Amino acid sequence: MPVTSSPRSVEPRPPLESITLLTTFKCNIACKHCGYRSSPRRTEVIDLDMAKDAIRTAKEAGAGLVAFTGGEPFLFQPMLRELVQYAQSHGLPSAVVTNCFWATSPDKATAVLSALAEDGLVDFTTSFDWFHLEFLDVARIRNGLHAAVELGMRCHVNVVVTREGAVCKSDVCEMLELDPEWIGERGFIEVKELSPVPVGHAEDYVPDKDFLRYDERWLIGRPCYFALRNPVVSTTGDVYGCCGFGGGTDTGPSELLKIGSMRERPLDELIADLRGNLLFNMIASVGPNSLIEMVKERWPGTLTRGDYVFNCEACQEISRNPTLKKRIGQLLRELSEEARASDERDQL
Repeated sequence: MPVTSSPRSVEPRPPLESITLLTTFKCNIACKHCGYRSSPRRTEVIDLDMAKDAIRTAKEAGAGLVAFTGGEPFLFQPMLRELVQYAQSHGLPSAVVTNCFWATSPDKATAVLSALAEDGLVDFTTSFDWFHLEFLDVARIRNGLHAAVELGMRCHVNVVVTREGAVCKSDVCEMLELDPEWIGERGFIEVKELSPVPVGHAEDYVPDKDFLRYDERWLIGRPCYFALRNPVVSTTGDVYGCCGFGGGTDTGPSELLKIGSMRERPLDELIADLRGNLLFNMIASVGPNSLIEMVKERWPGTLTRGDYVFNCEACQEISRNPTLKKRIGQLLRELSEEARASDERDQL
């Protein structure tokens, strides 16, 4: 469904803000919500030279941050540190996403993060929810987060919630020993509740009734703030237009926004194709559910789920619903033709 000319209604394109590297799908734990089915049995690790090429190219393309995630990137600390150093040498600060298994004590957490902070790590994300607490002592999450706070990093705590989950955002301050002002509107720790997306382990283990979904009307006109702004490079070298799980696989994010592979084409060409793709621009500017609603207006009776785990599951609906996907392709071709006709009239 690639259409490369964009109508004026979705301009200007959002800036390229960052690039994310999926450094590995190996993880020391196997959370039941993980979209990639990461586990101790996985073996994939990103090629070091390819990762450096991605960092260098992203900087040249205007990215302001490189993020490292997985799997669990701290399982390969020497590689992580080399990549953080390499990013800093090219003027890019780094972010990391981790479950904090390595933060066995406050001193250990500070020692590990201090070295990375000197190398250019400025942004720290961890998770705090019943999925992770099934495997991890809360003290390790607390140690890692407190060390990041003390080092002045931007900090984020993701709380994955379900209708039957036992941990939620209101538990964060008490269990992680945080001052409530730290996570207030003007605080320096962002705490975000989110539902898992029914893909990967979540599709295997979480009952459908437990996902938190929104009525499709609520999602109309709500842009995706990750598409185009934060492309992702997988361990396979495949490049995706966002970090969302909707329609993802065990080796990468949303298949709907997959653009190609670094093993076959240079990343700068892939980024150019990504940013010139009409579908991706529409998702970034008005959100995937707006496209679904446009199809239902054009073809009444088009069958869709009707409620979604925010934008990600709406993208999953497009990728998994053959009729919907075909009609969106036709809709985008019509929009492109209208835009070209309008340009030609303006030039007369």
